[in-house]
This record gives sequence, structure tokens and C-alpha cells, in this order.
Amino acid sequence: MMEQIHATRAVKDLVAAGDYRGAVAARGASFEQMLGIFETMSTPPELDPAAEGALQGAGRDRRVAIVHAGGWRRV
Repeated sequence: MMEQIHATRAVKDLVAAGDYRGAVAARGASFEQMLGIFETMSTPPELDPAAEGALQGAGRDRRVAIVHAGGWRRV
């Protein structure tokens, strides 16, 4: 367990040194995956001008849906 505590504390040192990729890798695969999802959701892609004109002509608004499939339950 102490090994894991040291690994967790090492992330702070990696960030301080500017090694952000190393810090993400040290956090683990699931953290890296969730960071990728966060970046995708918070940074919209470039819009296709042809598709943008088609949406405006149809009078449609752009919408984003966020689906949460998890849950909390008492055991």
C-alpha cells in the first residue's frame, strides 16, 4: 500500500516538473480515458460550413446530449 501512496504523491512532482504526459500515465489508464472524454466534450470540433448552412436553413438549433448510464446504490 505504501508503494501506491508514493506513486500517487509522485504525480505532484511530475506536474511541477512540467511532465504532464507522465502525470497522466501515472494516474492510470482509466484516468487517461476519462481525460480524453473530458477533452472531447469541452472542445467542440471544427464545424463543416456546408453542414452549418444546412442546419441554419432548416431552422434547427444545435444540441448536445449527455447520457449518464451509471448510478449509485446502497449495498
